[in-house]
Amino acid sequence: MSAILFDSHKYAKRLVAAGVPEKAADVQVEMMLEFMTLVEGQVAYVNKQDGGVARPDCESERLLGRVDVLEARIQAHLAEFKADMVGWIGVVGLVQTALIALLVLKLVP
Repeated sequence: MSAILFDSHKYAKRLVAAGVPEKAADVQVEMMLEFMTLVEGQVAYVNKQDGGVARPDCESERLLGRVDVLEARIQAHLAEFKADMVGWIGVVGLVQTALIALLVLKLVP
């Protein structure tokens, strides 16, 4: 990891110039340095562990492939469902027509 240059003296001077008391500026500079050291350690740890972890971009590609497969399966099921619905609507229409015809024949003497 490349070292980041942090001018703590310049940072403290800017804080004091902005109206922060000198002691508070010194504490804030110390805390910033501690935070930056902590972050650098965490980044180094993650980079060290990175060899055993699957890369997120590979994982997302695998998941996108699975989503595509599921989408194709859903489309196939929807097409089958649509065909079934058309068939049932035709059967219901024929039964309805037959019932109306029987009622008309019953009512006509």
